[in-house]
Amino acid sequence: MPTDSKDKILRELMERYGTDLLRLCCMYLRDYQLAEDAVQDTFIKVYRGLDQFRGDAPVKTWIIRIAVNTCKNIIRTRWFRMERQELPETVHDPLQDMEQRTDVHSAVSSLPVRLREVILLYYFEGFSVREISQILQIKEGAVLQRMKRGRERLRDVLKEEFSDDRSSEKNK
Repeated sequence: MPTDSKDKILRELMERYGTDLLRLCCMYLRDYQLAEDAVQDTFIKVYRGLDQFRGDAPVKTWIIRIAVNTCKNIIRTRWFRMERQELPETVHDPLQDMEQRTDVHSAVSSLPVRLREVILLYYFEGFSVREISQILQIKEGAVLQRMKRGRERLRDVLKEEFSDDRSSEKNK
């Protein structure tokens, strides 16, 4: 494929999916700057892989898969794990800069990665179970099981937060 047409396609993909990828990576990594890096790395990989894209899945599914794998690679690094241990509890949350966080966003953010990714892809990005299965390269049954566990955890976390809010209001 000629470089000019690849550049044009990449620009179109960045305009169309850039914000969604940033939001996804931000929720996945819980760090705005790392999310920006992940999105940039994702689009570099997309650019390099445009010639190999077979069209077996929709282009958005392909790009999201690359973004999820990029985030997973970042999480696997020793640096990432060490940085997470050294962060003080009161660090400013960069996600607030991108959009106003709600209790739901906070609860989703607190989920383990395996559960968080299916919740994000299903509820926030609107992918079907089949598409999530393709993106994460796991069986559809595994996607459904993770969604079930994720919803249960969310229900428990939100129930706790709601009951804590109510009890603090009664004490006022």
